[in-house]
Amino acid sequence: MHDSSRLHPNYNSTNYNNDIALFKLQTRAEFSSTVGTICLPNEFVANVGKRAVVIGWGKISIQGIFPSKLQETFVEIKNNSECSFYNLQKTQLCAGISVGDIKDSCQGDSGSPMFINDNGRYYLAGIVSYGRSKCDGFGVYTNVFEYLSWIKKTMKYN
Repeated sequence: MHDSSRLHPNYNSTNYNNDIALFKLQTRAEFSSTVGTICLPNEFVANVGKRAVVIGWGKISIQGIFPSKLQETFVEIKNNSECSFYNLQKTQLCAGISVGDIKDSCQGDSGSPMFINDNGRYYLAGIVSYGRSKCDGFGVYTNVFEYLSWIKKTMKYN
């Protein structure tokens, strides 16, 4: 499936800082209705208040039930101060929905994309990192924009 992987050299498994990795595929991906490309973000993609989509195969209930099909939910990028209990870094994003039933990613979604549709182009704004164990609060996402130089350098030399 993949030829090699590159975990960020400063990844911290205790607090999940620098929770990002790159995979090099053995062969070119075959594009289809379910496989495509996504744009790397610019500085305006992950602004506070933007609506984003999160997809994944993580739990759909706190009882540990996993879905039989890919799940999708909408979240809003929040100010990191709204997730102050996580003590976030600028390399992390806080996101979720706070009206009605709180929606967010859940256990098993780590590594899944959080993307934003901007005029028909999809941008990878974040990567699911972690959240509350009951999946009932705002989640923490790796802020992809903050890693653009590392991504480009790693892709160039690997």
